[in-house]
Amino acid sequence: MLLAGDGRLQRTRPAAAVPGVRHADRAGAAARRLVPPQPGRAVRARRGAADVIRWISPRLGTAPFEEGVGNAGVVLVDVRNLVDRAGNDAATIRGHVDAALSALRRGDRVLVCCDHGISRSNAVATAVLAAEQGTSFDAALITVLATTPSPEIRVEVLAEVRAACGEPPAAPDAPPNRILLTGGHGRLGRLLRRTRPSGIELWAPTRDELDLLDGPAPIDAFLRRHGIGRVAHFAQPHATNLGRSLGDALAMLRNVLDATATRSGTLFFPSTWLVFAGHEAHELHATEATPVRPATCLGDTKALCEQLIAHFVQRHGLAGTVLRSGPVLGPGIAPAFVRNLRQQAAAGTAMDTHRYDNGRPALDFVPADDYAAAVWGLIQAGRTGTFHVGGGALTSTRRMAELIGAALGSASPLSETRVNGATCNVQLDPSRLEQAIGWRPTTAVHEALLRFAQDPSPPADTQTLQEPKA
Repeated sequence: MLLAGDGRLQRTRPAAAVPGVRHADRAGAAARRLVPPQPGRAVRARRGAADVIRWISPRLGTAPFEEGVGNAGVVLVDVRNLVDRAGNDAATIRGHVDAALSALRRGDRVLVCCDHGISRSNAVATAVLAAEQGTSFDAALITVLATTPSPEIRVEVLAEVRAACGEPPAAPDAPPNRILLTGGHGRLGRLLRRTRPSGIELWAPTRDELDLLDGPAPIDAFLRRHGIGRVAHFAQPHATNLGRSLGDALAMLRNVLDATATRSGTLFFPSTWLVFAGHEAHELHATEATPVRPATCLGDTKALCEQLIAHFVQRHGLAGTVLRSGPVLGPGIAPAFVRNLRQQAAAGTAMDTHRYDNGRPALDFVPADDYAAAVWGLIQAGRTGTFHVGGGALTSTRRMAELIGAALGSASPLSETRVNGATCNVQLDPSRLEQAIGWRPTTAVHEALLRFAQDPSPPADTQTLQEPKA
């Protein structure tokens, strides 16, 4: 049977009499036989596939509408008249939920269907499951997310379904000291965990615990479960120089933004001097007003991420903070070329740097402790907007090699490789940061380099994450 948009039940075409459920694919080709529904099991061809029926419980499932039609003995609840964004009428939502519950109470099997069987159908199915099992909406959502191959439910739709069913909305006044740190197990993430100020409650889930590419719904559920309103988004793809990393970085950020903006939360995002690397000047003193002109894949990625954040600030009222920095340098933290130079010095092999047509490259390194102080200072002060943090001077890669060799007492010779083209050496102006939070550099770059050269491995965490049960 089919529940039409006007609330009428219609009988679907009979399917072949075989064990389990059969359905036709979108092109009307031969039916694919699905195993009988089992509790807690999703029937799927592959992760992310949106062309199969997913059974959330033995008698409740979701599917694309075209996949659901034609299944004998199944009541279809068609929710395609809902929009996959904010703006749905509560009475319409409630009507779909009530229709599904009525069918379940009669002992029927129910498929909630939208165009793709991903967002609207799973949002409504969450409310149905909560009512059927007498659990909370959040508990039902965990089950739905665990049994669907594509958990990308729009959080705006979830919020409206939640409200239509009388569930309490997300608390708008989440304690400001509760922070979700994405990428908390990377180099910068570990630095922030080690330097966490007293009183900050920090959650740093692994990717297995919270995969940011799974859509905004799991992130929203995590924030709700722990009463978190602030996100420090430091997660990024492992290989940042690949084209696919740009797409993954934008997808992760968009999911975080959707979840954060829905809760009227705040976002902190780390950017980089590379957004200016495409300027033609050999040396560039960059303020926050300097036009962005990236020249690398990572620079492009960060520049696009900044634009996406600015859009959410303007369109959704998000409180967003962007901190651009030079390369961070300290114990266990250094750019790849600095790690390579240290390895060469330790091995006694030639320490190789570059020379471009317009001279040697130089970088505005930031000592790790000073970088952490800038991040935590902005977060604790609640400052929004774009800020720069730098070490106060440009240091050439050749000079870095000399300092590393001297620190290790290495006899490694220095060499240079010619690179065609020009380099833009960018120094970031931290004046706005200094005015906002009184930040001042406390560690000289050569001291930070010495610490790294002497101990390139990251120090052990000295603080235990404060993750109280919310």
